[in-house]
Amino acid sequence: MGDEFSDSNSSHPDTVGFIRKLPPQLIEAFKATLEESAEADILLYVVDISSSSMIRHMEVVDELIKEFSWDQKPVIYVFNKIDTASVDARFKVKHFPRVFVSALTGEGLDTLKDLMVQKICELQMDVQLYFPRLEEHRIFDLSRETRIIRKEPATEGTVCYAQPTPSLMNRWKDYLVK
Repeated sequence: MGDEFSDSNSSHPDTVGFIRKLPPQLIEAFKATLEESAEADILLYVVDISSSSMIRHMEVVDELIKEFSWDQKPVIYVFNKIDTASVDARFKVKHFPRVFVSALTGEGLDTLKDLMVQKICELQMDVQLYFPRLEEHRIFDLSRETRIIRKEPATEGTVCYAQPTPSLMNRWKDYLVK
């Protein structure tokens, strides 16, 4: 790939710059791919903190987030490449909650994991789901996606007390006890 698509601080392609230079029909195809992520409960907004174009990249991504109406979702700002960024780069960052990481060295990844768990816990809601006997096999699927606090046998099925996130609740809404 030529220099027109590369960040001077990186050997990797400058994705945001690359996207801005695509023909309109390819940009629409890229947006269609992004729309598949609409079911996410939390956005991990990964930014190359070592890039001299960091602010402009964030402006472009912010526009996409607004366009997809994702600005109401919780966001964790992940500033990557702190191992190669200048010391002053962290002071340019005004976004919260944020974490500084290095995918190369692993620095900050435990903090990122902890923050992700915290955000997921904040989103979870206590619900009761009822599974008729013929659909009790779905309880296993539920347990793979969210925490089941307890199960109680009912006359013709099982009631599960669980803590799904909003997008998971959408998937399990047919079993919700009103």
